[in-house]
Amino acid sequence: MKRYGSFLIRCWLVLEPPQDERSVFSVEHIQTGERMRVESLRDAQDWIVAACRAARREQGEGGESRKAADG
Repeated sequence: MKRYGSFLIRCWLVLEPPQDERSVFSVEHIQTGERMRVESLRDAQDWIVAACRAARREQGEGGESRKAADG
C-alpha cells in the first residue's frame, strides 16, 4: 500500500566569513505543518522518511487517521 506525503523544501546558501558558504534547508510536511531545519540534503531525506513513517503509523487501514477512527 502506498501513502502520499507532500513536502516543501527551501534552501539558503549562507556566507559566514571567514568560513565558506554553507547550506541550510527548511523542510515542511504539508499535511501536518511540521518543520525541520537541517544543513544537508541527507538530513532532510532522513527527516522526510521519518515523517512518512510516522504518518503511516497514524493511518488506519482505510486511509483514515486512527484518531478519527477512534473518535
